[in-house]
Amino acid sequence: MSNISHPWRICLFNLNANPGFTYDPSRNICAKITSQSQINRRLDRYLIHTLYNLSYSIENLSMIATDTIPIDSFNNDNNQRIDLSDHYALQLIINFRTRSISHRSALVILPTIDTWPLIDPYDVYYESSMKIWPSHINLLWPFYDLNDCQDDQEDILLKLRLLLCQFSSFSIKINEIDSFIENNVSFMKCDEQSTNHLKQLRGQLAQLFSNCLKNDRNTYNPHMTVAQFDSQEEFNQAKPSLILNESFEFPVQYLYILQRPHDNDTIPFHIVHQIPLGPMLHSISYKQFNSVHVKLQEFFQSMNPYESNESYQRKQDKFEKFSCCFQQVFNKDTLHCFTHSFLPYGSFRIGINGQDVDAVFLLNEIKSVNTETTFDETQINGNFKNEIIYCMNIEALFSIISTLFNDQTKVEIFVQIELNNEQLIELKVANDLHLPESIHGVHDIERLLAHVRAPPIFQHLLIYILKQFFSTFAQFNWSTDAFCLYPESYKPVTYSERPQIYQRGSMRIISLSPPFNNAARATKKSTRNLIIQGFQHVVQLLDSINIIITEDKSNALEQILDLNNDFPNEKMKSIDQIITSSETINEFDSWIGWIKSHLSFFFSDCEETCHYTFQSRNAIAYQSTKNKALYAIAFQVDSTTLQQCRKFTVCLQKFIDQVNSFVNRATSMKFSLKIISIDDWKLERIK
Repeated sequence: MSNISHPWRICLFNLNANPGFTYDPSRNICAKITSQSQINRRLDRYLIHTLYNLSYSIENLSMIATDTIPIDSFNNDNNQRIDLSDHYALQLIINFRTRSISHRSALVILPTIDTWPLIDPYDVYYESSMKIWPSHINLLWPFYDLNDCQDDQEDILLKLRLLLCQFSSFSIKINEIDSFIENNVSFMKCDEQSTNHLKQLRGQLAQLFSNCLKNDRNTYNPHMTVAQFDSQEEFNQAKPSLILNESFEFPVQYLYILQRPHDNDTIPFHIVHQIPLGPMLHSISYKQFNSVHVKLQEFFQSMNPYESNESYQRKQDKFEKFSCCFQQVFNKDTLHCFTHSFLPYGSFRIGINGQDVDAVFLLNEIKSVNTETTFDETQINGNFKNEIIYCMNIEALFSIISTLFNDQTKVEIFVQIELNNEQLIELKVANDLHLPESIHGVHDIERLLAHVRAPPIFQHLLIYILKQFFSTFAQFNWSTDAFCLYPESYKPVTYSERPQIYQRGSMRIISLSPPFNNAARATKKSTRNLIIQGFQHVVQLLDSINIIITEDKSNALEQILDLNNDFPNEKMKSIDQIITSSETINEFDSWIGWIKSHLSFFFSDCEETCHYTFQSRNAIAYQSTKNKALYAIAFQVDSTTLQQCRKFTVCLQKFIDQVNSFVNRATSMKFSLKIISIDDWKLERIK
């Protein structure tokens, strides 16, 4: 049994050499084929962040706690244990869909409405079957076929708008009509300055979405097609009329994603997303509004793609609050090691009437050639010195926090991690590799996830988030308040102005470790109260530590991790001790399993019938002979009161009768139970 096979793996591996389940190209033929870097990595991250043609949406994400299991439970000499999976703490329901790069999707520039009268006269040379395109200049075609999943927003639209916020709007000047003789196409040609702007923009887009250009071997030549002919003869006949009488100019303030359906060839391309250049989109003016067609006025009024001054002011208020929030997290002792900036995105939307992204908080670690950064120096030198094992020159942006407010506005926080030059040189010398420059894209994001467990910048965010989490749930009334959880993509349906959302009306801890005391529908009130006490203890611990000092930040986390789940709790006064034994290990395992399966019913009776507060022990204490075990339950009342309580006696006898009803019970399967005081129990433990 030293070789363990796992469903995700194709080959067998030796447990001692590789105790975890990783995405290992050296051992897994599937990983070897699909991996570009041939580096061990976690399968879930690799699938999600590397397969450009795979989109996904998360339906449910929850944490579970599991215990390790023995490799060979029938061999007493084999003490090796293994986790059920390397994802033992995560339960994920995820929906995958194939995202294709399609000729029915394009990223383009559209001329403004006022230029249409100058372009429309040339449309007479287009065949009706070819009029599936509006007048446009292609930037990327074919492009991703978006299907309205949350992955489209995170991996395509968000990256696109983050890139475009760094560009200012510019103008395109059309000064002549030219032709591609080889395919009988006439097009409006841009002047040299406009062409340079377009090539620079297209170069950045090509770097961001390189997969859209895998089969494109042509040099980019920006143009706006106005006529296409079936033959050279038709082209020659029309050529004298294809002359631009006067040059014209139009501003480029937006890029557009055009799409058309796959199942209907008669429907032309239409706009599905409008993404602005620059950080902000100003409200449309009254003069502009009245100068457009009445149908467009109706569209603007119904879809409301622009915002009012009041809406914009609400966003400014959010910026101020978030700024104060991060002043608490990144204080004067640490902030000098980083540059930071807010990018207010104003009023532009993801698509029409979609969710706003109102602010992006960018945090960058300052490069240092001669000296290492002092940001959280204790963590860097002490804990993470050997964990940065790959070039971390991250240029891609990774979302840390995304906050969606009640008014449907959203604030997203990003972090950019970079190695300083000295660290980069050391890595290159150590690995004797010519490490490539990092580019915008999924590989950088995945590298950040896979190879650095906790970059120094995360440490400060983690302290802040921990404090907010524990302070919230230490005061949360689990008995009466509903804790509402629903996926990001879920849109509540409103009935009588009351939103319907997924309700989680009680606190539940899912545990697969012995003695399976959470088998009931919800966590017992006694267990829940003990957990809340633990939350309150953590809050007191964090409040007592001056978390401004760098060293104390790490100490705070270490002390939380070192907190013990003491048994018995200081408020407990008596112990109900169960002793079980059997002659053989096989008999003992089935005997223990039967007893554990009835413990949850006994716990429910103690709580609901007797109204007692109790504490169940986390594990069964096995004796050295492996065929005898002790299990203890602590109560907040003294042993005399417990023994004299008639309701408790009835519940206890009911549990004993259930245990004794085991049909496969052998004579060697022993079971006894005694009630003693806490002091007597501790004295027995000492002996």
